[in-house]
Amino acid sequence: MADYPSPHGGSSSDVSVDELNASIREQVHAAVSRFADVLAAEQSETELLEPCELEGRQSELQRLEEERKNYEGQLLRLQEEVDLMEDEMRRREEGGGEVLTDKDMEKALFGIARSSKEESEGEMATASREHERVVRNLKARIKLNEAFNGIQFSSAEWEIAAKDETSLHRKHIHTGSAHGFLFHVEYLVKEDKSSEGAKDGESPSVLARIVALSVSVEPTSENDLQPFISRVSVDFDLMKFYQTYVKYAILVNERRDSYATAKSKYGASVRVPDGPDRTRLNYRMKAGLSLFFSWTVSVSERGFVDSSLGLQVKSHREVSDEDRETVSHLPLLLQKMIQTRGHRKALASVLALLQPNPVTS
Repeated sequence: MADYPSPHGGSSSDVSVDELNASIREQVHAAVSRFADVLAAEQSETELLEPCELEGRQSELQRLEEERKNYEGQLLRLQEEVDLMEDEMRRREEGGGEVLTDKDMEKALFGIARSSKEESEGEMATASREHERVVRNLKARIKLNEAFNGIQFSSAEWEIAAKDETSLHRKHIHTGSAHGFLFHVEYLVKEDKSSEGAKDGESPSVLARIVALSVSVEPTSENDLQPFISRVSVDFDLMKFYQTYVKYAILVNERRDSYATAKSKYGASVRVPDGPDRTRLNYRMKAGLSLFFSWTVSVSERGFVDSSLGLQVKSHREVSDEDRETVSHLPLLLQKMIQTRGHRKALASVLALLQPNPVTS
């Protein structure tokens, strides 16, 4: 379908369907009015023309009339496309095909935890059909989101921590993993009843917000994430934790897989230390030189995730000037390759230059 300009200068996706429809109607009315004015002016002038000039003017009027009909037809077809677009948008909304926002995700997490508790207590048997439909929809959307972003919840529980006439505190506990990296999240949600804006006979609305948050991750990742976790715990920013943790896990897995591939290809020439030095890859050359790759994944307090790969060259004994000159350019070459190929391919390319014949089993 064509993307027609809106009356504000953007595309049709920038405005609502109602605004677009109003714009089309205005264009139709404006176009018809302009043509009507032109025809009226032309007809008034024909009354003053001589017979020899009248015939030519009537031909011009006929041409304008045909253009008016053609223009009206184009605008009507445009209106039909707008109607089709409106129907398609409604079908997508009814089918649940909308993109999950942070707020949707947060509501879904609350709903999954709540439904899990209710099912365990047998309360779902007495729930309304509408509530069952909502719970099924939330579960389906969570499954889709798990497949998309790599977060999998192994358990979701909740309990009422405090309650009075106007508010309720729910404690939620989520356990799961993001691309294989475990996490445990506990947070307290305060639900306040509000009758503001509610009509007579309507139930008061409920305003929910997180008022406490505690996050724990795998011990091997605590040092990388501690400043960030402290920040989200103070800001009660649960969604920021999930988003950042996913990015972090993806980059750490990329480093792990790249190192494993290098060790598989080059055998004893490559060593990857355990523990805190797992960010390093040591490559020993026969010429008495060793290359020390350092690949770090860091997370700032605000949740910015950065990946950095560097290289140092060290010698174990006296080496020839030719060998020393050869490897002295490798750190700069690695950085240039990172800019065009990324970390994984840059590391593989440098190792391939040094040992073009991988170890075969």
